[in-house]
Amino acid sequence: MKNFLDKSKILIMGLLVGIMGIIIEFIFFNLHRFSSEVHEFFIRIVLFGIIFTFSLVLQYYSNYSRQQIQSNEKFEIEFYNENVAQRLLGYARYKIIIFGLICGILVVIIELLIFGSHEFPHEVHETLIFIMTLGTTFSLSAVFQYYSRQQIKPIQKLIESEYNLGERVKELTCLYGLSKLVENPEISQEAILQGTLDLILPAWQFPEITCARIFFDNKEFKTSNFKETEWKLSSSVIVNEKVMMIEVYYLEDKPFLKEEERLLDDLGKRLKNFFEIKVTMQKLTESNKKFKIFTEQSLTGIGILQDDHYLYVNQQFAKIFGYSVEEILNWEFGGYLKTVHLEDLEFVKNQAEKKQKGIENVINRYEFRGIKKRGEIIWLEIFSKSFIYEEKNADLISLIDITNRKQMAQKLKESEEKFRTIAEQSSAGFIIIQNSQIIYLNNAVSKVFGYSSEELKNISIIDIFKFVHPEDRAIAVQRFNKREEGVLGDMTSDPFRIITRSGEIKWIEVYSKMFQFQEKNTIFATIVDITKERMAEVELQKLNLLKSEFLRRASHELKTPLISIKGYSDLILSLYTDQLGSEIISYLNEISHGCERLQYIINDLLKSSRLESIKLKSNLQKEDLPFLIKYCVNGMESLAKKRKQSIELNIHDQLYVNIEKEEIHAVLSNLLSNAIKYTPPNGKIEVKTDLKDDLVVISVTDNGIGFTEEQRKIVFKQFGKIERFGQGLDLEIDGTGLGLYISKRIVESHGGKIWMESEGKNMGASFYFTLPTVK
Repeated sequence: MKNFLDKSKILIMGLLVGIMGIIIEFIFFNLHRFSSEVHEFFIRIVLFGIIFTFSLVLQYYSNYSRQQIQSNEKFEIEFYNENVAQRLLGYARYKIIIFGLICGILVVIIELLIFGSHEFPHEVHETLIFIMTLGTTFSLSAVFQYYSRQQIKPIQKLIESEYNLGERVKELTCLYGLSKLVENPEISQEAILQGTLDLILPAWQFPEITCARIFFDNKEFKTSNFKETEWKLSSSVIVNEKVMMIEVYYLEDKPFLKEEERLLDDLGKRLKNFFEIKVTMQKLTESNKKFKIFTEQSLTGIGILQDDHYLYVNQQFAKIFGYSVEEILNWEFGGYLKTVHLEDLEFVKNQAEKKQKGIENVINRYEFRGIKKRGEIIWLEIFSKSFIYEEKNADLISLIDITNRKQMAQKLKESEEKFRTIAEQSSAGFIIIQNSQIIYLNNAVSKVFGYSSEELKNISIIDIFKFVHPEDRAIAVQRFNKREEGVLGDMTSDPFRIITRSGEIKWIEVYSKMFQFQEKNTIFATIVDITKERMAEVELQKLNLLKSEFLRRASHELKTPLISIKGYSDLILSLYTDQLGSEIISYLNEISHGCERLQYIINDLLKSSRLESIKLKSNLQKEDLPFLIKYCVNGMESLAKKRKQSIELNIHDQLYVNIEKEEIHAVLSNLLSNAIKYTPPNGKIEVKTDLKDDLVVISVTDNGIGFTEEQRKIVFKQFGKIERFGQGLDLEIDGTGLGLYISKRIVESHGGKIWMESEGKNMGASFYFTLPTVK
């Protein structure tokens, strides 16, 4: 490589000048005789050339030391320095020639001025000339050195700037490579970090001894030649709340440049920005997916209106108006107004414009009429608000087709009008209560209480309880509290008394139902004035008491002559049987049997009168129910065998109940005797117990003649006797129709229930009754 400061060429040039001087001296001054003046002139030129050559060498070493030249990369870059070297060599060549001429002229002038007119010894003359020439040459050399340095300074700056540009190119190449790397949307985080390491090595000043690694997200990435040394450069950044550490190592002792430190920091910042943007984009993508899933599955029409143009609508939105999504998105600006009814157009347009401009004084929810693609008019409810979409104000719209709701509201309005017409004409009182306040009542309610409708509407439901008779107030309050607790379904309260405005006491009965009205729990109550019925019932109760008293008295009165008749007939049969004819004896036996039947009827009448008023028993005792059932079955065993019937027991071994033993025995005996009587010979009867919560269910089932629907309705009524004659049952015991009625009263007085089931005639029957159990 050509180098304008190559010392070998300068030394060679100096040697050539010296050799040429010797040759000239030898040829011209040894072979030929010249004058001493010419001889001295040539000697001076030779000395001048040698001194000037060595001055250039001195200049070279004064500017750059050997170590600087050998270690400085600036002097080894041929591409950057070639033109500069040529330029510098041209400047030096011209200056050497010019300074050489000047030096010769000065020597001649000095020779003429100083030594021309004086005679000195030849040796002194030569010495003075040599010293003068040497001084002049060195002076001129110093001047040349000064000017050459002034020329080299800008050249050095140019070289340095070209070098810095090279370093900058490497830095930019690294950053550009990173930008290209992250352009791939499918690239993984690991691939980006590994690719960054591959870009770091060429960007450093000594790539062959450079290695690097990156710590991030609990993972380590490093170059293939990685080795941890003491010559380290590092940079760290926080990426999504995680530390990323980038480290560059030299395998040898080399200094790091400021530019490399800045590049490492820049790489960290760019990776941070990319990863954070990528996470944000992932979240945005997920959010968009969720939004799309939500909107496309929504039964609500959703749209985004911006600059009077729909940017997005879902399928339901398009379906509401009868268009496709593509048709709506391709509407011209302002095309959305074609779906608005003319009478609502101005209002809807005004609200949409305000929301698209971000104005706050708007109505976010309202109803309007829309027009479908085929011209059909529909009612819509809109929920909309202004929001920022793609850095601009937009109107986010939610639409619901409320046409059916509007139609239902109209029908409801018509229904309300009809209801009011009927309610005002009804004799029953209608009252609607919501939030403990009366919101409607008809004239019949006013008549019942003696107050006007306005007076009743202005008082709360709690105040109405003041109208209830003090003795019955607890009943009314309890019933109302159940409704307030949300008990649904129909409810009927026990009749209670109220005190009207005039002080009159009336009996009313209330039927209520809970329902939803205007999205609130509402009570609809029907009030019936039953004062007349109640008074009639009181009278009937009095008559029943009289009837019961009559039956009791009549029974007692009948028992006395009955005892006499039966006693005397039995006495005659026992004392005079051998004296009486068979016909007389037969008559007496009929009298005795008739007295027994009459005695049985009288006993049932007395028991029925005692049980007329159901009152729970207070003198109950804990009894063994299985034992009582077995005892009753044993008592009926002979009658069942006589009719060739079997009785099967399927009962618990241990089961205790609080009962009056004689009365439950009578119930069981009555049910068993009926099963035996009304089941044909060879029939089957089953007695069974089942537990249900805290109750025991006792059942008596047979495969007898069963019951029809009409018979089931009267079987438990007083004197509800069902005639069975002529059905081939061979009945020997007649009844009064009071047995099941008495059994019902007994069971209910024990806190239980009694019922029967039969699939029909000749299908058998099952009788059930319950009793509370005790442990």
